[in-house]
Amino acid sequence: MLKNHFPSKEYLENKEVMEFYHNFEDKSIFENECCQECKGRCCKKCGCSYYVEDFEDLSLNGLKTELNKGDKSIVSTLEVSYANHRYCVSPILMIRVRNEGRGVVDLFSEKTRCSLLTKDGCPYSFENRPTGGIMLIPFKNGSEFDCKTLETANQIAIDGWKRYQKVLSRLVKYYTGRSLDERLKEEVGHTIDALASYLLTAPSYTTEQVELLGNIQYMNDDLTAYARPDALALCKKASTALGIYRSI
Repeated sequence: MLKNHFPSKEYLENKEVMEFYHNFEDKSIFENECCQECKGRCCKKCGCSYYVEDFEDLSLNGLKTELNKGDKSIVSTLEVSYANHRYCVSPILMIRVRNEGRGVVDLFSEKTRCSLLTKDGCPYSFENRPTGGIMLIPFKNGSEFDCKTLETANQIAIDGWKRYQKVLSRLVKYYTGRSLDERLKEEVGHTIDALASYLLTAPSYTTEQVELLGNIQYMNDDLTAYARPDALALCKKASTALGIYRSI
């Protein structure tokens, strides 16, 4: 069962978040003309993230019940570190609203629009939206939409899910029959192959593709073992050409 909530005390005690949410009870700052005019541009890029505070039952069976509803996916955010003269990419598992064309496990793929988005917008009431959606600040700069999620809020979400990696890893095995490492390598290989096919004819790249290239740049040979060598070389070449280097 999902919680009916506003952002938790942990978020509202954070000074940076609080500066934006001092008038949180006024929902008009979220359901405003900016959102109506853009018609869900952010929702068309990706479903929003759940925070651990969104769930009442974070046990294996509790999360399985939520995932079996068909509107959520186990996803990963990749953390990059550098030690012993090499880069290390580590997945942090989280839960997100399912994207169109994706399954219950979606560890490394190009993001697609939120599967729940309708012509009338988000089907969730404001109170029942995932915290990742609530934390998105609508903003228009002149004629350009520039909605942002606070980096502080993103890190709070990641840190919260770090406590539940064993549970989510077991759920990856339950749904796919593969260990987390094996499943991630399979998805990395498939995504690299698909992305390389696009790069051969693409005049430009989407924001989501640039994000993928940034991650691929730091993956070791073991993680990319299932990708075609020519596809991997093409992706890394494109990443270098675009000057994509993630700061560590």
